[in-house]
Amino acid sequence: MNYNTEREKLIMPEYGRYIHQYAQHIKTIESRQERTQAAHALISIMATLNPGLRDSSDYRRKLWDHLMIITDYELDVDNPYPMPDRAMLEERPSPVKYDFKEIDKRHYGKLIERMAKKIPEYEGEEREVLISLIANTMKKNYLNWNKNAVDDSTILEDLRRYVPKGVEIPDDLQLLETRDLVNRSASSQRGSSKSQQKHRSRRQNKKNK
Repeated sequence: MNYNTEREKLIMPEYGRYIHQYAQHIKTIESRQERTQAAHALISIMATLNPGLRDSSDYRRKLWDHLMIITDYELDVDNPYPMPDRAMLEERPSPVKYDFKEIDKRHYGKLIERMAKKIPEYEGEEREVLISLIANTMKKNYLNWNKNAVDDSTILEDLRRYVPKGVEIPDDLQLLETRDLVNRSASSQRGSSKSQQKHRSRRQNKKNK
């Protein structure tokens, strides 16, 4: 069983593990145009998870800066803002405070529940991306708790329990295969480990100067 305490620490934990993993996935998309579209969709989702930034006049730019931090400044997309200064952004923002309440499906996590409630705020492609992201991360998280295979219909039915009334989850929504989710999770963890090592090395070099 893979608990959060046994995993690599997140670069920006206020966004949760799934945002980090999806950001890493965007880096693997071959088409620059599709990478950029996926990045814009992810930025919109990040905005719902960090509402405190909306009090800032340049909050949209800060979200893009955060995405660059999460991807270790390696995300090659059409960023609407200049590439941020790495040294300045190493000053981390204050963590977002969340209210952790009991939920009936503990293996999915509180973040999934909160993201599902935000689906009505999106339309078109952004809504499709969000639903797909939530469903696939639910499936992966389910497999972290229960190593047995799970039917996609089970995941979709559980997702319907979270979403507000009026939000339709298509029965034919195609989720990633179990083996792909497991392989992607392992690859993401290796990438996260390398990123953490880079950050630790840079901090150590600064101290030694």
